[in-house]
Amino acid sequence: MVSGHFEDVPRVLGIVEPKGAWVVVSFDPSTNKEQRDALAPMILKTYGLEWGEVKVQEAPIEINRTGDIVSASLGGGQYASMKLQREGGAYGKGVVLRNVKYFGAQNNDGFEMYR
Repeated sequence: MVSGHFEDVPRVLGIVEPKGAWVVVSFDPSTNKEQRDALAPMILKTYGLEWGEVKVQEAPIEINRTGDIVSASLGGGQYASMKLQREGGAYGKGVVLRNVKYFGAQNNDGFEMYR
């Protein structure tokens, strides 16, 4: 799980380049050192930003999906929690956004829309 603060930093000739002021990468305790060492650079590269401060923490990550409702918590809700409902779309089967670039990720299987 990644949380952070993004900001726009002025660049040459007034062109704005996004920069991450800080980022916290959270790993579930079940993730071993080898997995963390492999995942951390990929996670940070996905966003394609320079980070002012990088922190790594360990906290249980729990994700539950029941029907059209998804809930997630980090550290038992101490650090973060959310509950979202799937967007039904025109036919009630859900909405999936496909073929979009997401920061540094060139490919994906689509993003299910929730609110």
